[in-house]
Amino acid sequence: MCEQLATAAGLAKPYRTFLVGLLSILDAVLQQPLEVILKPLPLEKDIVDAVLYQKGELGDILRCILEYEQRHWEGAQAAVQVCKEQIEDAYRQSLTWSLSTINSFAEAGHVIR
Repeated sequence: MCEQLATAAGLAKPYRTFLVGLLSILDAVLQQPLEVILKPLPLEKDIVDAVLYQKGELGDILRCILEYEQRHWEGAQAAVQVCKEQIEDAYRQSLTWSLSTINSFAEAGHVIR
């Protein structure tokens, strides 16, 4: 969803926001604070600032998604300069991509637990 929103917002290098989105959930996956997880990684400052503090253009994208996930529609729209329909479309596209990726793993015989 991060990458879709970054593209809609016209950010340069929208693929960088894909990384921001992935990194933003590592605390739940690894059960450690993000600060601890990110510290040894060779990441650019704007990526770290986005993940930890939702700062900068990349952080605005992440903040939009966090607001959207909490059903704070106005907060989501205020975080980025895209319309409600673009946010909703980015959400739908991300779900489609996620399900397609999961199905690809399942078809390849990988077990997802």
